Amino acid sequence: MKRFKKILVSIHLDETDRSIVRYVNHFSRICDADLIDFVCVLPESVDRESGASAHFVSPFSEEQIHSEISDLLEAHLDVEQRKISRITLATGQLTWEILRHVLKGEFDLIVMEKDQRNFLLSEKVARKSPCSVLLVNPSAEPNFRKVAVASDGSSFSKDFIELAANLAVNQKLPRLFIFHCVERGWMDRFSQMEGEGENDKTAIANEKLNALIGYLKNYPLDVSKNLAEESDAWRGINNFCEHLDPDILVVGARGKDSRSQLLLGGNTEQLIRVVDAPMLIYKSKGVGNEILQRIIDAESLHS
Repeated sequence: MKRFKKILVSIHLDETDRSIVRYVNHFSRICDADLIDFVCVLPESVDRESGASAHFVSPFSEEQIHSEISDLLEAHLDVEQRKISRITLATGQLTWEILRHVLKGEFDLIVMEKDQRNFLLSEKVARKSPCSVLLVNPSAEPNFRKVAVASDGSSFSKDFIELAANLAVNQKLPRLFIFHCVERGWMDRFSQMEGEGENDKTAIANEKLNALIGYLKNYPLDVSKNLAEESDAWRGINNFCEHLDPDILVVGARGKDSRSQLLLGGNTEQLIRVVDAPMLIYKSKGVGNEILQRIIDAESLHS
């Protein structure tokens, strides 16, 4: 499968870390990763010697924090995964420090909690990341019985559909679930009332989806094709996920105008908020690197 060789994992020294580490232990083996970097970002107000801060969850020194993370990895990582793991402590604003490390280390994947308390954090990292992002719910179990992928019908869909297929094959699953939502606005409904263009969008979407599924003909998988109509694609995808209850949803980071994968489409941002399953948001590695570096540099000047 498409390998995520270098994985950056954001941890916070809170109750969610255990489930994130267990999930990464499983996923990194599937990806045949070469490096897992567990990054903990301390707020700038933390004293580097004492670790004391009213806003920080653990008033320990860096040495104690490092030891706490080591114990966490010892408890929840397999021996082979511990061999390819390292711990990085950083100081600063979480989003920018994570992205700075991604650029510097040329990572293939960011793994972080899908924060139910603060969706803006998950959205911000996913939106600006120059690589794929895996958002994991704290309650997620590290096993894959149902892999689902939401296609937007574009040529870019081929990449992340194949990624989902490889994931399903790796886990010896018999079936891959592919979903596409045809967005119907009020103008579409008006056209149908007038008898103009009825079912055209659905027919075109079905044709594109069949073409994408054709790329999977050599995979030992049954493909469950699902097509629906909804006012917004994210609503249709969420309804599909509520019915299927997948263990992971693979989507692409691409706005409707296709100008840049650096910016998420509005549907993907909404999915981060509403879908309960872990989400793998696929991006071509390195997209928007230069733009992101300029943004980080500008942010550093104003901090």
